[in-house]
Amino acid sequence: MLLPFQASHDLEIAKHLHEALPKRSRILSLDDPRKLKGVFRGVEMAIGMRYHSLIMAASEECRCFALSYDPKVSQLMDELEMPGYLLSELPEDPYLISKTWMDHYANGAALSPDRIKFIVGRSLFHKEVLQTATVSTADLKITWEKLPDDFILDEEPVENIDQPLLAAALREILEIAGLIVAGILIAPNMGICATVDSKLVIKSPDWFYARNVQSLSGQEIRRSYTPNLEGEIPDIVMEFLSASPNDEYSSKPTYPPGKWYFYEQVLRVPIYAIFEPATGVLEVYQLNSSERYQAQQPDANGRYWIAGVGLFLGVWQGTKAERTGYWLRWWDESGEMLLWGAEMVERERQERAIAQQRVDRLSAQLRGVGIEPEA
Repeated sequence: MLLPFQASHDLEIAKHLHEALPKRSRILSLDDPRKLKGVFRGVEMAIGMRYHSLIMAASEECRCFALSYDPKVSQLMDELEMPGYLLSELPEDPYLISKTWMDHYANGAALSPDRIKFIVGRSLFHKEVLQTATVSTADLKITWEKLPDDFILDEEPVENIDQPLLAAALREILEIAGLIVAGILIAPNMGICATVDSKLVIKSPDWFYARNVQSLSGQEIRRSYTPNLEGEIPDIVMEFLSASPNDEYSSKPTYPPGKWYFYEQVLRVPIYAIFEPATGVLEVYQLNSSERYQAQQPDANGRYWIAGVGLFLGVWQGTKAERTGYWLRWWDESGEMLLWGAEMVERERQERAIAQQRVDRLSAQLRGVGIEPEA
């Protein structure tokens, strides 16, 4: 089965392959992403170049082999531990290529159910990307109005215990490092408000960081945040994925808009990070010159520079607060990891213990030559 995902580029290639395999191949051209995804159901193995073809195939429990022409495909290969070739490094021996494919067909494994849950949202995101590719935001009327004091906010519970722990850990590091100064707002699950075409839209990211935020007067409690009225657009918003799908990847432009659309096209948040705690996969998207989110590649250490915060963001595996797993952490420009409070206490304890050991060794040496240290 030959599936041209981008007909303008892929159809000619599919035709050439079909001519070489006239009785054993078929070209299937589909525009509906859901139908495209359904094609992979029951398929034993898929060889794909296009990013979303691999996501859709993997989500249908299909063995996948990637031919990477783009950094985002290579990143997907790393994230899903998917075998494949870089096109620039494709072997010249066709026998070697076909043998590699047959070995993967015979011995390769599809994704586990947990990994499939993670990428289902991505496969649905493909549909929304196509739907919104031609949607213009120039005609949107966006205003920034204070939320009425009597407005009743939805009090939805967090989806799992990981979310508040991850959010608190990110803030704790900044607070201990003295990086939360006047005008900085860091909040988990706080509603960010905008009025779009006279309709109020509120989205609550799992974590966000904003600067130059007005302080509240008296005993007032901040219930929500309206950018451009109370302070700057957040420098970064984060979402922590859970087992149940949500709209982290939703580019739905109609009311109420999806989170992706709201952060990208309404708020225009410079950086959008999506973290999957169960697998440790971190995706970082940055607004490009076309005002669209573009996937960023990590540095050699697997970290991303967050300009508004002035730190690197990355994934760390270990234990904190009786939770063992993947965490998001901050590193400074020199590559030094910023510590949590418990880690600082432990480091100070170790330093004191080492210093005491030195004193004890010196005391023993003095006694060895007849000198009493206390004297």
